[in-house]
Amino acid sequence: FSLTELAARLAAAYPEKSVGALSAENIKILDHTQGGRVSEMQIGSAVFAGTQVRSALGLSSALFTISFSADGTTITFTSNGSGHGVGMSQYGAHGMALAGSDYRQILTHYYSGTEVH
Repeated sequence: FSLTELAARLAAAYPEKSVGALSAENIKILDHTQGGRVSEMQIGSAVFAGTQVRSALGLSSALFTISFSADGTTITFTSNGSGHGVGMSQYGAHGMALAGSDYRQILTHYYSGTEVH
């Protein structure tokens, strides 16, 4: 994304947040969740949740990194995985099923502390 496009997408999705002038120096990931997803990101003069950035930019996940072009005018988001990172992974559940787990084993694996009847 060009920095102009980044600002425009965020303004369209979150008009109540003003980012001001953007540069490579004022865009950074502030914190990650325990699962490695971006929990907070500074973009200009505003702070966004990683899920807000994901949504505004159409990323597949909040599990992303950022890098800038040499001249600092474009930013690249490299997203890994998909989804929100909470609950049951459809790929993991499918793999467990292929390995012989039944629905009770799969559900109790992903939702520990539950009882399936």
